[in-house]
Amino acid sequence: MIEVLINGNEARRYAGKVKLDEIIGDLYPAGKILESVTVNGKEISLSEVSEVFVEDGEVVKINFISLDEGITNIAKSALEFIEWVKHQDMDDDHIFRNLSKISSGFEVMENAIFSIQSVGKKIENDDEAKKLIKIFEEINTFTALENKEKVREKIEEATETYAKIFSRILEGGSSDG
Repeated sequence: MIEVLINGNEARRYAGKVKLDEIIGDLYPAGKILESVTVNGKEISLSEVSEVFVEDGEVVKINFISLDEGITNIAKSALEFIEWVKHQDMDDDHIFRNLSKISSGFEVMENAIFSIQSVGKKIENDDEAKKLIKIFEEINTFTALENKEKVREKIEEATETYAKIFSRILEGGSSDG
């Protein structure tokens, strides 16, 4: 039998060989989001869940969290990334070394903001949204021109704006409050 635990409590047993995403789909609680999955103590990436099969004798641990907990986790991760950006060497010799990572991180934060707002939580005001769009356009333009000082300034502006947005989430506020 396959033993399945949800948030530490035994939920159900399955027999034979079963796709992991079918198990998760069967047991997915309303109003929750999937946080993590392990099979026999090995963490399974959420992007790989649909490719994994489990068999008799295996133990599956699934953790679900509330939407608010998920949003809080996203905000904490975003703020950790912002701190990482602030500690990068941005002198003339190194400015472009981590620019692709920084740009990718900004894109992930934009996607997070979009996802959070799509569930009805207004966390970014119109001025912040417009400011970030303008910053990204300028960073791309300055990158092409290799204007290092402007890139530094725009990265700093973006990190300050994102820090406000994600700090506001942790404080429990919205873009209006």
